[in-house]
Amino acid sequence: MPLPRSAFLKTLTERGFIHQCTDLAALDDAMSAGPVAAYIGFDATADSLHTGHLLPIMALRWLQRSGTKLIALTPDRSATTLRAFIASIAPDQPLALMVGAEEPGLSATALEAADARIRIPISPDVDSLNVAVAAGIALATLQPA
Repeated sequence: MPLPRSAFLKTLTERGFIHQCTDLAALDDAMSAGPVAAYIGFDATADSLHTGHLLPIMALRWLQRSGTKLIALTPDRSATTLRAFIASIAPDQPLALMVGAEEPGLSATALEAADARIRIPISPDVDSLNVAVAAGIALATLQPA
């Protein structure tokens, strides 16, 4: 298998992350052309976490090292508002959004790994939004115009 052109896929291939891919050339073209969407999801508080969960976390970290900004969604009132964050980045900036579990939210480690911590402004009388609602609002707002 020839090495991909995109720095991200080249790194994952060299490190043995990719065993097989349905259409590596098309994925490489997409990764080389500009921002792509990425998703990993699991309950970080579950009893069933094991070392196999580390692979997608490591891939997300390599995506970050390849220029994607890793942003953490948090109800913490000291975090940057979603709109202020959008105003501070280039419109074509690749982004990856991290959201936590319903009760505990993101771990301290995940918050520290993020390039930015963002929040959705809500009434001071409200503790937080449901994680699915918050993720939906963030993703819809982060979509390029």
